[in-house]
Amino acid sequence: MLTVKQIERWWQVQAFDRLIDELCIGRAEAVGGIRQLLTGAVAAAALAVIRLDELHQSHSQISSKMIRYLLASQAPDGGWGDPVMTALSLRALSRGAGAGLSVERAIGRLGDLQRDDGQWPREPFKRFPSDPAVTAFVLFQLAETRTAAATNLIDVTLDRVAFDLSDKQLAPLRRRVAMSRQFANVASWS
Repeated sequence: MLTVKQIERWWQVQAFDRLIDELCIGRAEAVGGIRQLLTGAVAAAALAVIRLDELHQSHSQISSKMIRYLLASQAPDGGWGDPVMTALSLRALSRGAGAGLSVERAIGRLGDLQRDDGQWPREPFKRFPSDPAVTAFVLFQLAETRTAAATNLIDVTLDRVAFDLSDKQLAPLRRRVAMSRQFANVASWS
C-alpha cells in the first residue's frame, strides 16, 4: 500500500510516472487506455490529492502543496490541456465538497471540449479521436466531483449520447449521478 511518505518522496524527486503507476493500481484510471494519457506532474498531483483524500490525509502538507500546484497549473481557459487531465484535476480540486472559481472554470472548459454528440474529446489528441473510454472517464470524474454544475454537465451529456445507449447501459451511471445529486444537496445545506 502506498504511504503518504512514499507519495511525498516520489513527488520531491519528480518520479511522476512511478507515482502515477502506483496510484493507478486497481483503479478506473488504469483501464481503457486512459493510463497512457496520464503523464507528468499534473496527473501525479491530481491522483495523489484524490488518494490522500481517500486515506483521510487531505490535511497533510503534501496534499496542500499539490493542490496549490494544480491551481497554479490551470490554464486561463479553465482546463489543464485535454479533457482527461481537466476532468482528473477537477475531481482532485473538488475533494471535500470543494467549490470555487477554479472548479467552475474547469467544468466550463470540459463543456467546451465536448463534441456535439456528447463525446469527448472535441479534437483528437494523442491519436485518440472521440473515444468511449475518454467519455466514460470524464463522466466518472464528473460524477465523483459531486457539484451541481458537474451533475448538470452529466445530464446534458447523457441526453446527447442516450440515443446510442440502452437504458440498461445508462442505469449504473444514472444511479451514480443520483447519488452525486444527493451528496451535492446535503453539502449545500451545510
